[in-house]
Order: sequence, then C-alpha cells, then structure tokens
Amino acid sequence: MGIIGSFLKVQWRLTFDWPDFGFGGRRACLSKKTSPSGPQQLGYSDWIRILDDITATCDRAGCGGRMHFYVSSPASAPDYFSAFLGEVHRRGLGIRLLGRPGFIEPSTVEDMVRLGIRPFHMRYMPREQQQPGADERELEAAEHAMDLLGQAKIPLRFRFVVDESNIQDLDSVLRFVERHQLRRFDLMRAVPARGGTSVRRAGPSPHRFRELLVETRATFSRWKDQGRPMRLGGYRAEHLWWLLEWEGGEHEQAPPKGRAIHACSVARNLIALRPDGTVWPCRRLPLPIGRLPQQTVAEVLDSPRLDPLRRDRPACLGCPVERHCGGCFAMAYGTTGDPLAADPQCWWGGADR
Repeated sequence: MGIIGSFLKVQWRLTFDWPDFGFGGRRACLSKKTSPSGPQQLGYSDWIRILDDITATCDRAGCGGRMHFYVSSPASAPDYFSAFLGEVHRRGLGIRLLGRPGFIEPSTVEDMVRLGIRPFHMRYMPREQQQPGADERELEAAEHAMDLLGQAKIPLRFRFVVDESNIQDLDSVLRFVERHQLRRFDLMRAVPARGGTSVRRAGPSPHRFRELLVETRATFSRWKDQGRPMRLGGYRAEHLWWLLEWEGGEHEQAPPKGRAIHACSVARNLIALRPDGTVWPCRRLPLPIGRLPQQTVAEVLDSPRLDPLRRDRPACLGCPVERHCGGCFAMAYGTTGDPLAADPQCWWGGADR
C-alpha cells in the first residue's frame, strides 16, 4: 500500500544505550570505530544503507522524509551521532530530536545550529521511567537545557508524558511553563508497559484523564486571554483532545470517510526503527512488522501485518470524531494486548464503558 501522505516519518532509536522508555531495552554501545557490543545491534554501515533506502523510497513516492530521533545522553555516542545527523541532513531529510533534558549539552546545541534542527522536543517522563531520585531534579535539568537552547535561539517544545505516577506533578509543570514563558506545551499519555499478562504503569481512568485535559486547557485559555505567549499543542500526539473539543462544539462535522485530519499516522506514513533493525508500526507499539536492512522500506510498508491497523477500528465505528481521533493503538495494546481494542482513556467508550 506504500506511503499514505505527503511525507514518510521514521522514528529511529539508534542505540540500546539510550533508555527504552517502557519496553526494557538492554545496554549496549556502538560507534563507527567498534563493532556492536550487543549481538543484535546494527552497525554504522547498516544505518547508512537504511538511510539510502529511506531516501530512495521517498524519491520514488514523490514525498518528503522526516527522521525523528529519540535520544537520552550524547555521552553514549559522542563520536558518531553528529556525523550521522550530517548524513541525514545531506540527503535532504528533515530531522526532529526528542528526549530528556540531559541530552542538551553545548556539543549537541552546536550540531542543531549547524544543521538547522529546531525545535527540540523535551519530555518530562513518568517517575517509573526515571532513575531513582531523578524526578526532583528533572525540572532543574530542563532549566539548564533551556539556557543552552535559548542562547542558540533554538525553540523548545515541552512535553508532559503523564500516567498515575506523575499526574500530581501537573501543577508544578504548568508553573514551570508559566515561569519560563514556554511557547509550546504538549500533554500525552505514557503507554502502559506489559509483562506477560500484567500491566505496569497504568494510565488514569477515562474521566480522570478528561478532567486533566479540561484543567490544562482552562489554564492555557486563561493565559491566552491575558495576552501571554504560551500555547497548547500536541494534538497529533494525544488524540483525545479532539474528543474534548467536539464536546465544546468546535468541530461541526467529521471529514469525509477515509480522510483523516489529525488521526494517527500508524500504517499510513510512519515506521519506527529499533537498534537491531526491527521495525514497529510506532515507537510505542511493539508489534514487529519487518526488519531492516534485510528487507526494504517499501516491503515493510506493504507488510500485511499493517492491514488490520488500516481498517476502520471496530471500537470507534459510529463515533462522530473517528476521523479526527481514532484512539491510540499503543494505549489499547499496552492495556489489553489488542491494538484494535477501545482506547482505555476514551470517556465515550474506554474502560468506563
């Protein structure tokens, strides 16, 4: 079926040395000068081969390409990450960087300036995904990163990734946003991590999550009325904002069938590449659909394993905002083991149904 959209988005986690947010990666280091210490991890030459394949796939489809790198600390890859970003840039592909504040150091800021990478997407993560005791220092690290980014005039998007373990931090995070006049703020849910039949890091109940969205939106509406620069974003990352807006009468009708506006990119123009070459439909949805470079990008995009994710979602049929929203496959899978189940935080048809 190929690429459905004007660009191909590749979420790429280059090395196991960067934390595997929620899915238990193993530690390994990699550089151009050494072979991978993990038996499954790709080498630099594999990256270049895959990069060329991505470029060729976009050229044949007549679309753009955008690489999203999910990063932690530049100390894990000081000798090759900068060079690889240069290779991506040289091929005319867009670059997005998303990660924790600790990734921002003078050297990484220099790379961002040199390659025109902006903005930086900074995440405030659930407590379970942080190192012990690190949650108290997270906003302090963010302030240091913001100073470096500000000096280089690189804008920042601040993303609060929420679950039950850090939901009480929202007030302090919003005070941080207000104090620093952050222009863009995203809020999205952390995907529950499954271990066998058990679920860790469960999200809030549907109605509690709705309250969280209402509270957040009211805060940003007040700031907007006061003429302040802070704006609420993240509609592509958190679909349930559309449900809240529909309730407020802000969407008169759904778009024609088959024309998604801000629904998920899964199975349309998105793949997520793991450090060992395994491809998932999304970095938050651990369902293997292929492997690079053993297969081509085109072969992966045509995988029959994506077909169920391209069809109408049974749990959303008849919903007036299905084409805006469509729920989150990853949240459904993390909670139930079935990506086509109802979105667990949907207050119209989730866990409280």
